Formats: sequence, C-alpha cells, structure tokens
Amino acid sequence: MTWLIVVGVLVRLVVIFTPITYELDAWRQADTASIARNFARHGMNPWLPQINWGGAGKGYVESEFQLLPYVTAVLYRIFGEHVWFGRAISLACSTATMLAFRDLTRRMLRPRVALLALAVFVAAPIFVRYSVAFMPEATMFLGYVGAIALFGRWLDSGAPRLLYGAGAAFTLAVLVKPTAIHLALVLFIWALVTRRDRLRSWRVVVVGVASLAPVAAWYVHGHRLYERYGNTFGVISGGDSKWGASEPWCRRTSTWAWPDRNCSGSHSASLPSSSWGSWCRGGVVNPSWHYCSAGSRPWPCTTWSSRATHRGTSGPSTTSTPRCIPRSPVPWGSRPPGRSCGDATSCVASYSSER
Repeated sequence: MTWLIVVGVLVRLVVIFTPITYELDAWRQADTASIARNFARHGMNPWLPQINWGGAGKGYVESEFQLLPYVTAVLYRIFGEHVWFGRAISLACSTATMLAFRDLTRRMLRPRVALLALAVFVAAPIFVRYSVAFMPEATMFLGYVGAIALFGRWLDSGAPRLLYGAGAAFTLAVLVKPTAIHLALVLFIWALVTRRDRLRSWRVVVVGVASLAPVAAWYVHGHRLYERYGNTFGVISGGDSKWGASEPWCRRTSTWAWPDRNCSGSHSASLPSSSWGSWCRGGVVNPSWHYCSAGSRPWPCTTWSSRATHRGTSGPSTTSTPRCIPRSPVPWGSRPPGRSCGDATSCVASYSSER
C-alpha cells in the first residue's frame, strides 16, 4: 500500500512550483501567503496575524490559528521568500495524512478493500487539489484524520497515550479550521456505538476539556483583535461566516457585491442563485475584486463590505485604497483580462511592500 502513497506524492510534486492558479480560491491562497510574508517582515508574533486589506489600520485580523503561515515565515527568514515553501508544507502534511489513513484502513478493512479505499482517498480530486494549496486545509486534514486514527487505536487498546494523541490532533484540526469541531461528535458517537465502556474513563473528560481550552482561548483572542482592528475571516465575529446559512439555499436570487469605481464602496446586482462564485450569504462580508492599473503593473483591489441586502440594510465598509485607476470588475472564478491568476495573486501577496 505504501507504493500508492509514493505515487500520490510524486503526482503532487509537479504542482508545488507552479503559479497559484486555482481560479475559485486564488484569493484565499494569496491571503495565506501575505500573512506568512507579514510574519517574516513585521515580527514573528503568532498572536498577531496580519492581512493586507485592513485599510489604514495595522491589518491584524481575527482568524484561525495561522500555523501554516507561521512555519512558512520561519523558512522565509532562513532561506528567503519562496511561495512554494507553503505548498511544500501542505504536501508534507498531506503525506502524513495518507499514512494515517493507511493505518486506519488496515485496521478496519480487509486487505483488498483497504487498498481500494486508500487508492480512492489518495486520488480524490478535492484532496489532490488542496493537498498542495497554500491554505490551511492540508494542516487541518492531518489533524482530522490523525485524530480518527489515534482514537480508533485507543478504542481497541485503551492506551492513554493514544487518547492524548487523539486529543492533540483534534486540537490542531479545530485551531486551524474551526468547522472541524464537528469531529468531536463523530468520535463520541463512534465510542458510544462500539466501546461505550471507554467513555466512563475520567481521562476522556480531561482530554476533552484540555483539547477545547486552547481552541476557546485562541478564538476569544481573535474576537478581541476584531473588536480592536475591525478585520475578520468570519470565524465568530461579523463577516463572511464559515458556518454557513440555510437562507441562501431557499432564495431564488442572491446578491453579489461589486466595488465601485474608486475602490471605496460597493453596489449590488442580483444574480441567479446558481452563480456559485457569488458566495453570497445574508448579512456577510462579500469580497469584491477588480483590477487597477498603476504604471505598468496591474493591482488587485479587494473591497470588503458588510451587507445585509435581503433585510434592506447595508453596513459600513472597510477597504484598502490602492493608488490606481480601476479597470473592469472581475467576477469570482474568472481570470483578469490579459493576466493569469498566478500573476494576480502574486500582486496580492506583494501588495503591502509596494504601498
């Protein structure tokens, strides 16, 4: 089964050195890259993640725990800035995830079924895509699958160290992606159905509290950053919620916020709900992109406006104001005229150094 993992890693290696060209999430990878750059340039303080779209403020942002950008920033300081470092770290995490999944399938499935399951897992398109993305998904998935694998071993053997390891892996997953918290329910139901007696151990309560304590502390700290600086990734404060909403699925149209002509506001246009790229949820932050020309270089301008159009209200907007003349708007999932998405995200990641 190891050969499948080797093949999976070799297939992904060719992607590491390519430009950031995932059309629907290039902006997110650029955000991660900019946080890594800001760590390296402005001080290695893990408690103050900094973005480039904070307007006139310092840009400190409420976000997940930025483990991937921080480790990348350490490499930047040692070897110089190379964006592929972030992707290489994601690949390392994904390789460890494949090994954890292999262990899980070996223990739970017959050999041929386990081999098939591993093959499907390694070759799954969405896993291939995010396993080398400059995004926290690969880090989260390592903690997620690692927690399941270690928890399963603990159910079989009852060894405390396995429970502690599962708790640490769970904490990692939820710190870097808070939506992974549903894993706690998965593990509880698994134990309830298969080994209910394990839940009577006092260690389960201790590990549960110890796993959630750093998560709660970090996101409370993140909320305070939002209250002070007004920037958020939509973790628990206002903004683009990571927790989803049922309302957009029940509406026939959704709203897409567009930047106005001077990069300082937005107006809305009604689009069919099938326009997945609009990412519209009621009362959330809609990142709106267009391109500007500054000399011979195109600059992306990101406008974040808090809107609640279905309730008939509009909130304040926080914008970056580049020195540029706007070109035409570019919708989500589209490439800017005459430039590749890789060039676009390079501009986003380097924007702070050029202001």
